[in-house]
Amino acid sequence: MNKKMYYFAGFCFLGFILTIYLLFYFKNINNFNDIISVILSFIVVSINLIVGISSFKKIFIADNKKFMVQFFGSMFIRMIFMLIYILITIALIKLPRVPLVFSFFGFYLFALIFEIYYLSVITKKIQLR
Repeated sequence: MNKKMYYFAGFCFLGFILTIYLLFYFKNINNFNDIISVILSFIVVSINLIVGISSFKKIFIADNKKFMVQFFGSMFIRMIFMLIYILITIALIKLPRVPLVFSFFGFYLFALIFEIYYLSVITKKIQLR
């Protein structure tokens, strides 16, 4: 990664910190289960981000049609896994809903911003070749 990517990754990490701060500010974290739900959301979103970036590296080799199919296919599969995660943690594990959903979407927003930026950087590098 180049220097801009490190700065942008730091920006996204600050977004994660901002999400946690807002949860504390609005008093949505009151007990240990709230903290567990925030940590689980961070872990799941981080795994999703790593899988997404890893899949980007593999799909750039393909032609345009295969790229589009693989790109949107991987996004769809990852979204399905995220939906399953949310449903399982709310319905079966009975973690608190507000901190879980708010932290999940806050983390996911900044991870998605980083993912899109990373995709644009990789695309520019490939176009320059």
